[in-house]
Order: sequence, then structure tokens, then C-alpha cells
Amino acid sequence: MGSEYVPSALYSALRDKPFPTLYGENRTSVTADVLEAGLILSFCILTLAVLLVIPGVRVGQKTNVLIRALVSLFIGTFILLCNFGQEWEYSRIHATTPYKAFSHEELNAEIEVKIGLRSVNITLRNETIYSGTEGDQVNYNERFSWEWQQGRQGFGPQAGHFNQAFREAQVRGTPLPILWIAEYFTFDGEGIRFGRNYRIAGWYTHILLWTAFPLWVISNLVFFSVLWYGACVLMLTGACLIAGTVVYASVRNFIPLEIPFYDHDHLVVIRMHYGWCFWMNLVNGLVCLVAGIVVLFMDLRYPDKIAAFFDIDILQDYEEIYDEPVELAKVMTDEKKTAASDTALLLPTNSMPGYGTDGPEYEAPALRKRSAYNRYQRVSVRKPAPAPRRLPAVPPALQEEEDDD
Repeated sequence: MGSEYVPSALYSALRDKPFPTLYGENRTSVTADVLEAGLILSFCILTLAVLLVIPGVRVGQKTNVLIRALVSLFIGTFILLCNFGQEWEYSRIHATTPYKAFSHEELNAEIEVKIGLRSVNITLRNETIYSGTEGDQVNYNERFSWEWQQGRQGFGPQAGHFNQAFREAQVRGTPLPILWIAEYFTFDGEGIRFGRNYRIAGWYTHILLWTAFPLWVISNLVFFSVLWYGACVLMLTGACLIAGTVVYASVRNFIPLEIPFYDHDHLVVIRMHYGWCFWMNLVNGLVCLVAGIVVLFMDLRYPDKIAAFFDIDILQDYEEIYDEPVELAKVMTDEKKTAASDTALLLPTNSMPGYGTDGPEYEAPALRKRSAYNRYQRVSVRKPAPAPRRLPAVPPALQEEEDDD
């Protein structure tokens, strides 16, 4: 007695066979760069985490913590976006162009070219109905990468990544306008070395940006301990970003890339212009450089205020100092001068330090912030001295003035 298969009602709904439904591929046009979107999403998640932590920060430091966190996150995110971004150079035109070779049918298309550090991205969209494709819609996006091998001349196995990708696109039947643009990057002779020069410029800029990223991480860590070192590392970060921008603008092909098309009877030319990645990287470098200089200046001239902003123990970098005898004599004869003395000094008020020897003839030490650049501080040059130290004798001239008063 044979058994007959009875499909389950749960899996047989809307199906005529007892296995899962198989669907064909559904190709969609490229609408966004997935990597850039992921970086932006990561930044948003970290920003949300910071906003959730802010209510738990003690009163008086919430604004400082929020400013420090947001500025640091913006700098790090912009470094990664500029490194992996696809708009270091950009151009867009409207042209009338054939869709495929050896065809008289043309379409009115919008053509975009975006050049990044690692690749060139070419987009082709039709503006009018074109009967040569299924669905009457043309929306192509092709990316040709050159990271980072130049390879040999030609399109063989020893050629570079870009040339091999170009040959694969030809075999695959990529639309003619995309191949026409990509072919300009395969030339490698005389002064027409667009692909080589863009690859070299991207390579060196990529190295400088990847150098700036760990420097940014180190600066965030060092700011918790020594502000002077953190400011220096932040300035190095800005210097690397600015150097990357300068290198990219200098190494790229000295002959401007111009690709001609026709818009009906008018000649239109693809001319590359610097995109948002280029300008953002430059601005980010300038912000890092200026922020480092400001922190360094504040650390030298107003150490207490900047230490309070970064929530660092003010006394951890101070040392005991003693005034020079002449200066001390002047301070002793005029109490107003003592009150208007340098704010970077933390002078004792009433009690003398417990050095084991009490009395007015012993000098009380003051505190000065340790720094390798004492001459740029607001305090005069003073040298630490062992305690206790007897007060110097008051000069006779000053003593006579005191007696007259």
C-alpha cells in the first residue's frame, strides 16, 4: 500500500509544488555608497551613545564633555569619510549619446563621474524613454578600481586591476558612454597618464590619511593626561590631513582630464572639479591645526581654565617655586603688587608650609605649572629650589621707604 505525500498547509499556501518558492534576481540601481552610509551610521550611533551618557555627567562638566566628544567624533568621521569617499573630483553633464556601439539609437542622458582615492565611479541615467532596453529605463553605475597595482601595459593577466576591470566590462556589454570614459584611464604614455597619476595621488593621500587616523586616536587618549602632548599630536593630525590635500592636488595629472560629448549639436565636455571630499579634508586639517594651537596656547597661558575644561587635576603638573630675591623684596613692600601677581601662581594665603621651621623669616613656596617652554608662560622665569629657604634681607633703600610710610 503506497503512501501519498500530503503537503502541509503552512508551506503549501500559494504554491503548486512542495518546496519553497524561488524568485529571479531583481537588480536595482545604485542609490548610495554602502560604505559611506555605514560610516555615517556609525557616527550617528556613537553620537547617540554620547547623548545618552551626558545626563550622568556631573553638573558643570556636561557642556564641556559634549563639546569635546562631538568635536572629536566629527574629526574622526571626516577622516574616514574622506579616505573612503568617492568625490575627490566630480563632474556632471547632460549629453545625447548612443547606448551601445554600432547603433544609431541615441538617448538623452545624465552622466556623472566621481573620482576617489581608490577608484572612479561612472553613472549613466536616461532622461527620456529609450526603447532599446527592457523597461525603457537606463540607470547604470560602474566602479573601476585601481587599488593599488599599476601592472603591465595592455589588458592581460599581468595588467593592473583597472585594465582588467575595463576588459571585463567590455565583454559584459557595459553601455558605450561608460566605456568611453573609463578608456581614458587605461592610457599610459607620454603626458596621457590619467590612470597612473590618479592612482599615485590616491596612494600617497591614502597613506597620509591613514597616518592621521591613529594620530587622532592617540590625541584623544593623551588629552586625558597631558594637554601639551595632546595638542601637539592633534596638530600633527591636522598637518597630515593638509599634507594629503596638497599631495593630491600636486601629484594628479598635470594635463586636466577633459572628455568630450555632444548634447545634440553642442559640444559638452566633462571637466573634473574638486569635490566635497577634497574640501572637507582640507577644512578638517585646518580645524585640527587651529584646535591644537588653541589648546597649546591655553595650556601655556591659562593652564587652570583649560585643565578645568578637560576635567584634569590642576595640581598634577605644578611644582613648588621661590621668587628671586629682588622680585620678592618688591612684592613684600607693596601688597597690591602681590594681589595683582600672575594668575598662574597659586600663592599661599595665611599658613606657612610645615617644613619643621616656623617663623616669618622663612619663605613660603608658590606653585608653577611644569612646562618645557617656561618663557612663554605668564609667570616670570623662576627655578625650583629646595625648602625651607630663608627670606633675603630687605634692601636698605626699600627699608627706608617702609620706615617713612
